[in-house]
Amino acid sequence: MNRDQLVLILMAGMPGAGKTTVALALGAEFGMPVIDKDVIVSAMLNSGVAEDVAHPADYRATFDLVEHLIRIQHMSVIVDTPAVYPSSLQWAIRLCAETGAQLVAVLCSADGVTRYERMASREGLRSHSKGTTRRPGAARERFDHLPNDTIELDTMRPVDDVVHEVISTVRLRIEIDQSMAGGA
Repeated sequence: MNRDQLVLILMAGMPGAGKTTVALALGAEFGMPVIDKDVIVSAMLNSGVAEDVAHPADYRATFDLVEHLIRIQHMSVIVDTPAVYPSSLQWAIRLCAETGAQLVAVLCSADGVTRYERMASREGLRSHSKGTTRRPGAARERFDHLPNDTIELDTMRPVDDVVHEVISTVRLRIEIDQSMAGGA
């Protein structure tokens, strides 16, 4: 991987789908910081910011931090948000176009029962969902706005298999895109 080429890895998926597990594995492998939206919103909530203010503000704070790391510190970054809103992808596309960074989208998917069980059992941040009274579905249609070349992961498989697959796939995607850009 060419360390001079900036990369923005955009994680996507419903709560409990394994985004953070995958993001942390990618961060460790590629030496990239992981900016987790849940850490930012939890800090706001823990500081007494009202939920109706903290939740909309966490996206802005997350995106501003990622933009600072890419633009000012010239660092490749992994952003861990659900990316369920098309505006998240539009922001990432704009940032990559303006900075020359390569965008890699990674969608983590698990069925509703698995996600529900993960959410109900996890000890985590204040902003983490702890499950609901209903069992949410896989909700793949909520991510139709993601690019056609999004890397899709079935995170219901053993975690070591998922991590190995995503590291190999992301490494290959980055190398191919960088070689194509270098030959252009």
